Parts: sequence; structure tokens; C-alpha cells
Amino acid sequence: MKNIGITGISGYLGVRLAEILKPHADQGEIVGIDIASSPPFLKHITFYQKDIRDPGIEAVFSQHQVDTVFHLAFVVKPIHSLKKMHDIDYNGTRNILHAACRAGVKHLIAISSTLAYGAHPDNPKRLSENAPLRGNKTFPYGYEKALTDQMIQEFAQTHSEMTVTILRPCTVFGPHVNNYVSRMLFLPATVCVRGYDPPVQFVHEADFVHACLSAAEKRIPGAFNICGDGTLTISQIASVLG
Repeated sequence: MKNIGITGISGYLGVRLAEILKPHADQGEIVGIDIASSPPFLKHITFYQKDIRDPGIEAVFSQHQVDTVFHLAFVVKPIHSLKKMHDIDYNGTRNILHAACRAGVKHLIAISSTLAYGAHPDNPKRLSENAPLRGNKTFPYGYEKALTDQMIQEFAQTHSEMTVTILRPCTVFGPHVNNYVSRMLFLPATVCVRGYDPPVQFVHEADFVHACLSAAEKRIPGAFNICGDGTLTISQIASVLG
């Protein structure tokens, strides 16, 4: 039976993963870590209210004999201090990686983003996993995703005893997603650049959760882009939303 650790468990993806993992026959204990309080309806998990930079996380993984870690915790909503944002995202992720490795975790699945590739005029129309990560400094979330993703790759290269899988989803959307991107789509007006109608990719939250579970089951190392088929232009999105 697998004992699974989930950082950022109070977010929509952490909650969905915990709910879906519960009935699995080979599922052992689920250990959740988040700086926010645990959702009250997740009664079946063991919860620790901790910052991902907390050195005590290694003891948590060891105590519960965690086999697999889903690392979801990340600063999504921009904060005023970019220095603090970097500290949480980059140093927090590094702490999780080393804590997991020292505790004997066999597999870590880290959630990155396609935004780590950056938006650049010389980008090809389609970006593969081999494309360089050039997150824009003017967009802190994507920039921090790029830096953190690169750090995870470097860690994986020097720690072959632990399988490391990186998932890079495009914009995740669905009934349980509630962040500044999803809320922006339901504003009375859609803001765009005149004369430019770019294609946008989405992946449904249920499909992304399935990808996470598939990654845990197959334990394949490396980075994988997770995107739905096809695209929608900004004007098409505005039309669908009325």
C-alpha cells in the first residue's frame, strides 16, 4: 500500500486528488501539508499545517513512511514581495525535494506549468518538452515556475534513487477551480490587444487529476506537458461566455 504526501492539499487540485485517492484499493495513508487549514470535509487524511520551507517536513515524511509525494504548493496569486514569493516557491520546493529524498520517498510528482516556457516572439507555434524554459520576468508566476522547474531537473539528475516526474499543465479549468485566472474569464468584459486574437489552451481539472494519478502509477521520470486537444481564441472564449 502506498502512503502519499500532498503539499498544497487545501487547494483545488490537492482536494480533488485526496478525494479520488481515498477509495483506491492499494491506498494507504494520505498525509496533507498546507499553510492554510485543512478543508473540513477531508476527514480521511492526516494533516499538518506547515510552510513548505519548514525543516520538520522530513520527519513527517519519515514518520508516516511516505512513498509518493505530490508537490502542488506554490504561490499562485501574486504577492507584493517578489523576494518572499521566490523564497516560498524556490527554497520551499528545494526543501521538499531534499526532505523527500532523505526520508526515503521513492517518487515525487512536481506540478510546474506551460507558463514556464514564457511568451516570446520567436516561440514556435507548438512547444515540446524539450523547449527551453524562458519564463518572463515581467510575469512572476511563470518566471518562478521556470526557475523552480529547472532546479527540480537538476536535482533529479543527481538523485537517481528517487523518481522525479514534472507535469506542466496549461490553464486548468473546471467547476472547482477558483483563482484569478478563472475569475477573470467571468468578468463583464474581456480584455484583449486590438488586432490580435491569440489561441488559448485549456485542460479540464478532471483530466489533469487523471494525469497526476497516471504519473503516480507509472512512475516515469521526466517532464510532460499536459494540455487538452485544440485551442480557443480570445474572441471565441468571449462569445462562449456571452
